[in-house]
Amino acid sequence: MYPGVERLFRWDLKSLKDFAWLAQPQHLPYLDEIERQFLTEFDYRKEAQNLERVRQNIMPTWGHRVAVPQPVLDLCSEQVLVMQHLPGKKLTDGIRDHYRKVHPLLRICITCTSLLTHMYSM
Repeated sequence: MYPGVERLFRWDLKSLKDFAWLAQPQHLPYLDEIERQFLTEFDYRKEAQNLERVRQNIMPTWGHRVAVPQPVLDLCSEQVLVMQHLPGKKLTDGIRDHYRKVHPLLRICITCTSLLTHMYSM
């Protein structure tokens, strides 16, 4: 997690909520729910619990087709998420490879998205 990302998120969300309060107050409950959901993302202990819940729900039915890593709850902290290593292709890479085969024009979009992702992760 990037240092200060929670502060930036809270600031951005506050700006959105202030705008919604003025312009479209009917959207405030939705923004409140988004805030509640996203704030769990800033504590990797909660994220580990969510991952375990997803794993328990998905694996019995889809375990023959997908793999969901098991979190190591005893090693997770607010800022560190530890999970089982799964060899193989990342899901995002698999999806990207599939769509490159499906449609040549998507190659341009995928390349641009990859470039932007790389630029903003620096």
